[in-house]
Amino acid sequence: MCLYFLNYLCWVFPVDFKLSGENVIYNGTLYSDSRELFRRLYEDHKFLGDKYYNTRCICNIKKLSEVCQDEDDFICKARREIALIAFYLGFEVRIKRIFLVMDDELNDWYYYLVVSDVNKLRLIVLKYVTDTYKRLLNIPDLVSIMKSFVERHRDEFIKRFEQQQPELAEILKELDWPNERDKFFGGDSEFKQELLERLNAKGKGHLLEHFLGKDLGL
Repeated sequence: MCLYFLNYLCWVFPVDFKLSGENVIYNGTLYSDSRELFRRLYEDHKFLGDKYYNTRCICNIKKLSEVCQDEDDFICKARREIALIAFYLGFEVRIKRIFLVMDDELNDWYYYLVVSDVNKLRLIVLKYVTDTYKRLLNIPDLVSIMKSFVERHRDEFIKRFEQQQPELAEILKELDWPNERDKFFGGDSEFKQELLERLNAKGKGHLLEHFLGKDLGL
């Protein structure tokens, strides 16, 4: 059985499984079909109640267990649904709090949104998703989910950052990321002089002056 699916079952239901090859032993019964195992667990734990099940977003998985005609189809669709649940609960609903603790990494988030680098954004997401949800995330589905997330929220995030720090946003767009980012934020005076010349050539020298809070004699 799929590891991500078993991790999901352990997250939803208060049970321990025994593995027998690719099969699972639950209450002394061997299960090779994920749909069968899910339905058995669901029935055995109805006492948890709808409110609890709703917090674990179980409805869609239950529906898939009823409509999918074979094991492979069920696992493929359930795995994506589980990844959606983990991304939503582990990152999306916590994103405002995550932004508060991101510090300089918020600059990375902004830049990778500007250039639509989903893989780099994914790496940032994985830093802030707790282990509970990380165990439910498989990389191929997460990449697909991230693409959809970026398409929906990219403009909103970029606009907010540029409204709050317009000068810094302009400077970040001029950097070769991430190599020059480290030089810029690391206080490399030689690089800052080089950057100043580049910005001056584009009529943007005032941006660095504003960011550094210094009169550069421009």
